Amino acid sequence: MRTAHRIASEVGWLSRQPDAFKSLVLDACDLQTRSVGENLYSLGDPPGGLHCLVEGSLDLVTTAGTFSPFLGFIARPGWWAGDVAATTRSIRRAEVRARTDVVLLFLPAHRLDRIAEEDPTFWRRLGELNAEHLDNALMFAATAVQRDVRVKVIATLLRLASYDADKDADIDINCTQAEIAEMTGVGRNTVGETLKKLRDRSLVSQRYGRIGFNPVRLRAMLTGGGTARRV
Repeated sequence: MRTAHRIASEVGWLSRQPDAFKSLVLDACDLQTRSVGENLYSLGDPPGGLHCLVEGSLDLVTTAGTFSPFLGFIARPGWWAGDVAATTRSIRRAEVRARTDVVLLFLPAHRLDRIAEEDPTFWRRLGELNAEHLDNALMFAATAVQRDVRVKVIATLLRLASYDADKDADIDINCTQAEIAEMTGVGRNTVGETLKKLRDRSLVSQRYGRIGFNPVRLRAMLTGGGTARRV
């Protein structure tokens, strides 16, 4: 439990909150595990509590309207889920599934109001988590309308870097070429060709089921420092 608390306190939404607020949230959490392939919750499920990933990876599958569900994000430690359903008391808008065996902190729904009674800023601070997820969704949408496949792939890798997106060091994400294709709406072979060009320039590395890169170096390709149009 101590390691889980440390990770949740140092990475992601909770790391940006005051110490007293962190303690309130962490003291109310239970420790949980899920095996690979097991759902935390499914699309359309009733609202519940909040989950914080502290070890492993999670898949977020979502949709809107009448469209088929698709992989929208792969979460890394420090990522919280369930805030929208919890604050609005509405159904789940995504399915969250264990990509690997995972360890989680779980804040049950019945404890949310208790925390809010002790700290009136709770719902506003939870709104910051809502905004974080909105930023992710807006990045997904902005990437979708780009015409340059290279920009789509790079932007998607940076989005998956999550809290390490500004890190000037090599990171490694649990993701395949096929999943990048699904999240960008681009053919798998086209994504493969793009990744090969980035790999030839030592901007990415690939091994089975994983992609490595330096987020700062890769971001330079989008900001003009790396001439993204000529990758």
